[in-house]
Amino acid sequence: MFSEFSEAVRVAEARAEVDAVKQLRAAGERSWQATINYLERRFPRRWASGSGDSAETPPEAPKPDLTKLSDDELEVFWELTKKAHPTLSATT
Repeated sequence: MFSEFSEAVRVAEARAEVDAVKQLRAAGERSWQATINYLERRFPRRWASGSGDSAETPPEAPKPDLTKLSDDELEVFWELTKKAHPTLSATT
């Protein structure tokens, strides 16, 4: 039961990150600072300026720049992520 809940939380967090990137892209010249602030605080290992090595991503692994993806590409990214992690597909 806990593992199912934990997996659901992980899926929700991943989806929230993708949604935040979409918001950042859509905000343009308006107030993108709020979205980047969220990303830096919620996912500091991937988004904080000057972030160092992390346990989540080995130092030699490239870190994706999701801000360069269109909304359609983000959806494809999400679908590929679920395919690569079958447990995500089971909960979404």
